[in-house]
Amino acid sequence: MSTHERFLDQVCELLALLPGTTVLSSRFTDASAQIEVRVDDATTLDSLQHEVAAANLRLDPWLRPSAMKTAVFPLHCSVTASHAPIEGLTFGYLQILGIHLVWRLHRLGLLTTAQANPRLRAWNAACVCDWPAVADPE
Repeated sequence: MSTHERFLDQVCELLALLPGTTVLSSRFTDASAQIEVRVDDATTLDSLQHEVAAANLRLDPWLRPSAMKTAVFPLHCSVTASHAPIEGLTFGYLQILGIHLVWRLHRLGLLTTAQANPRLRAWNAACVCDWPAVADPE
């Protein structure tokens, strides 16, 4: 297994920790990684869209808040992320997604500081502190 495949597996593991999200599959193409996920409800979709947008990635389908009210769940979505290196990030935008997921999962209390910070250091990202977990504002 290549380092890129191992990294994709790590990101998929993090995605699977988001409440209401199930990773169905993942694969690499020459230019990007694709992750297929099942989203159980509108709250989960809103959270996933937030993380994907923060990492400058593509999510299909992308639903406006008004469309979420009439969407049929569970919904299958596809996240597409370039894995080409950028500015000190070995795994490019896929790495940015992983970083944002670690921050979110830590904030929700689903990753401890001891679990989050080694990944964040290895991924050249800002570490987290031992703050109490908060409810997801989205």
